[in-house]
Amino acid sequence: MLHKPWAFTKQLVDRMADSSIRDRGFTVQRSSPRSLGLHASTLLKQLHPVGGNEMAEDQLRLYGLLGLAFEDRAEQALLTLNDDSDWPFRSFRPGEVTAHGVACSPDILMVPKDDEMEPFELSLKCKWRSSRGLPTTEEGEDGFPAKWNYELSQCATYALPLGTNKAVLLVYFVCGSWKPPVPQVHAWELSFSEQEISETWDALLMIAMDNR
Repeated sequence: MLHKPWAFTKQLVDRMADSSIRDRGFTVQRSSPRSLGLHASTLLKQLHPVGGNEMAEDQLRLYGLLGLAFEDRAEQALLTLNDDSDWPFRSFRPGEVTAHGVACSPDILMVPKDDEMEPFELSLKCKWRSSRGLPTTEEGEDGFPAKWNYELSQCATYALPLGTNKAVLLVYFVCGSWKPPVPQVHAWELSFSEQEISETWDALLMIAMDNR
């Protein structure tokens, strides 16, 4: 997997921080009920189980509120950017998509206004973990620590039903590097090989077969 800092991070974050943007959002399938059947998120959690202390449901819900707020704000900002001449994408919620009978729920689909780039998912994350050790300023290959395997595999998984080999992972680090604990936002443009996407799906489908 190749990665490099996303060139449009500052432009999007600046728009998200614009306090004049109010009460706008996608008219969406967002509130649609989750379909029955097999979901990629279930398989990904088994492929990359999260260790650490278990939290009660009400604690998880409170942690999740911040992520939902960040996601909503990104939607509002993207909607206002759609018609800006210096913003090269149109953005919308793709809704639920499927591959190999597995349902996937990508965050936002970014479609270039010209044909020079291919569409990709914008994956939005809000994390309390540290940003230290991440390739925040340089291009590279496989430069993410193992604790990011879930997020990277999720991007590779959703690439298949979206018909692309690219994604952008945009992360709000609540406490930045924790030295000092100051918020940071970083984003990476990810490029997956066909083999990486295929191997990710092979692993998920193997888990699905074992669960039967």
